[in-house]
Amino acid sequence: MKEARQFREALGLTQEEAAQLLKIPKSRIGMFEIGQRELPVKAKLRLVTLYHDLQKQEALLQSATNETFEKEAYVAFLELELLENQFNRQVLERKLEQSKEKYQKSLKLSRLTTLLEQDTKETEKPSPAFMEFLKRKARNGMQKHGLPEQAKLALKLKSYHSFQQELEKELKQYRS
Repeated sequence: MKEARQFREALGLTQEEAAQLLKIPKSRIGMFEIGQRELPVKAKLRLVTLYHDLQKQEALLQSATNETFEKEAYVAFLELELLENQFNRQVLERKLEQSKEKYQKSLKLSRLTTLLEQDTKETEKPSPAFMEFLKRKARNGMQKHGLPEQAKLALKLKSYHSFQQELEKELKQYRS
């Protein structure tokens, strides 16, 4: 009887060990397994109880292992997100600084063109085409890197900072 043998093998016992555990002769176990005899009710009940207890324990162990694995995977995901967020923040901080520098440069160029138009003698003034080029360059730079663009970058930076704080909170919660 295949099913009878499975109980004993699931417990990891030999016929002799099962016989000692159930306090019955070894031949009785052998006959039970081939289907020629039944085990005493007390022995059969003990065998089935041990089998079910072992199955429950294995299920709990498997569940705990799965939970641990999932928790570790989630922590690894959070750490990766945190690193990506820090990298994106650094890139955005650099962009914001560059935008501020370019805006200041364009502002200075605009002031220079105004100064050249007002305070220079006609003979010392650059050509009108060059002056127009400088004005256009200053205007385009101020539009491209102006306060709205800087505010947009600053808001993105704040959102990255908030996201980082949330990631750190979540990571702290799962690490402890």
